Amino acid sequence: MGLCKTAARSRLPGLHRVALDDHGIYRVPSQMIARRHRMSVGTITADAMMHVSWLAGGRIGSIEESFIARLKPGDAFTSAAACCNWRGCRT
Repeated sequence: MGLCKTAARSRLPGLHRVALDDHGIYRVPSQMIARRHRMSVGTITADAMMHVSWLAGGRIGSIEESFIARLKPGDAFTSAAACCNWRGCRT
């Protein structure tokens, strides 16, 4: 396995992701880089989306279910550049 060596990688220490050690094993050379990598690794979860429609019919768009769960009847929100009043949820 060969690592690509570019001019930017050799000049910027933050781009040194892994390096070959004395025993021939690839390791992360800096605790700071290892910590930064661990902090940025993860799964971004998305809430379920619900369709939003006008009472008279016609679809406005979609909104995250967690946002809708916090609304009470009569609350106002903006969707698709329109000011809307929350009336409730139907299945």
